Amino acid sequence: MCQTLLRRLATLDQPGHVSLTYVGRVARLTLHNPDRRNAVSGPMIAQLSEHVDALSRWDEGAALVLTGAGGHFCAGLDLALARSEFSTPESGRMMNEVMGGLLHRMRQLPLLSVAAIDGYAIGGGAELATATDWRVMATAPGATLRFVHAKMGVSPGWGGGARLVGLVGRAQALRCLAHGMSLDAGAASAIGLCDAVAEAGEPAAEAAERLLFAPALAHAASTEALRAIKTAVAAASEVAAEVRKAEAAALVSVWGSGANQRIVERTKV
Repeated sequence: MCQTLLRRLATLDQPGHVSLTYVGRVARLTLHNPDRRNAVSGPMIAQLSEHVDALSRWDEGAALVLTGAGGHFCAGLDLALARSEFSTPESGRMMNEVMGGLLHRMRQLPLLSVAAIDGYAIGGGAELATATDWRVMATAPGATLRFVHAKMGVSPGWGGGARLVGLVGRAQALRCLAHGMSLDAGAASAIGLCDAVAEAGEPAAEAAERLLFAPALAHAASTEALRAIKTAVAAASEVAAEVRKAEAAALVSVWGSGANQRIVERTKV
């Protein structure tokens, strides 16, 4: 079912794409949909899945930067896609199966990974940022992590709820999700959601490589050692299948509800 849906998403006439580039032992995944603050469209989901598959076969790699183009990280699921393809509980279940599985695969890659956050990481974009090992935020005004799911009448559905609990603990995760707090670099660092902060004027992706990857690459005797370390840590911190299943069921229980549909319909794309 996932592959069938991915093939359909790839053919949709929607904006945006995802690029994958390599520089030495570091790969960079970049979301491109600047007019919509890099909200993920159907083709972007399909491309992101293809790139994660490619990275799983990249045996020479040590690290991955996930970032967005045009001054933002990701504003979540493109609402045009939500309206056209994912408006019912059943379609929400299918969407969760694809995105939840995709982000789980990304998190388990044997690559040190960083979400480099310039501008907004909102809703599903905030969930996306929890799928990497670390998060680096820019100091520029507007660099923001915010879980707006409750405001949209839904709950996390891409595994982000469970990952958030693992990162900041139960009480802080509930505050982030139930209150919809807008977290800049300082506030996110204070609760353990941001691992490093860029210097003034420095892109978050550059800060990620300088502050987190460069020390690891300089310290390790081999790429194989870093990949083995990541594999061990990923295994120890893997979100259990039954937890991911429970989170998905919670999302389906509210996805496409009256409250959710009213918000989606009146929110500008």
